[in-house]
Amino acid sequence: MEKIDKESREKIYFEIRFNFGGWGIDGSDELEMYVYEVLYFLPKNIRNFVTSNCMFVSDSPDEQAWHLSIEDIKKMGRIHIIFINIDLFKRDRKEIYWSILHEIGHSYLNHPTPMINDLTQEQADEQEKKSR
Repeated sequence: MEKIDKESREKIYFEIRFNFGGWGIDGSDELEMYVYEVLYFLPKNIRNFVTSNCMFVSDSPDEQAWHLSIEDIKKMGRIHIIFINIDLFKRDRKEIYWSILHEIGHSYLNHPTPMINDLTQEQADEQEKKSR
């Protein structure tokens, strides 16, 4: 992915933040930065899908623990929650982007969560291939 110039980044960040409506990212500042950077490079229709349907959550150095109820999620209108462990941010930028994009792929393709939906290993592997 190419480097983003400051003016373009600020413009797209504003659009993304506005479209998320304040409910799309909860966690570290790094999570917000990387999600915005990844979304910057996606086609507008996928960016709109993500900002309308997904919520990104990571652990945060500022909070020891927090709670999110199903009612909160419904109120936000989100149907996909993407959990990102902050240890990911210790890795190479390319791997961070790939991981976030991969999880967006699962959401966009509406894949069921394997551990909740008792998917066979074969079914889970097939989902993984489609999300790449």
